[in-house]
Amino acid sequence: MRTGHGPGTLTERERGLVSLSVDVHYQTLAETFRIHVGRARRGGATPEDVRAAVRFLAQFGVTRAWCAWEALNAMG
Repeated sequence: MRTGHGPGTLTERERGLVSLSVDVHYQTLAETFRIHVGRARRGGATPEDVRAAVRFLAQFGVTRAWCAWEALNAMG
């Protein structure tokens, strides 16, 4: 997820959003979650984009998404 630029590769925003979805699934909601949210934001994702991604993930596990929502809120 760290390498690859150019046509056919994920943007920094996309890499961040994909990575944070894995964090939500595995509930790694501390440092790695903050890093991946930061990557998505550096790539152009707005705070609302990140929140929308977490809301989308609720369909795969409401409790996991809720815990991620709380971690996201704690980040400020």
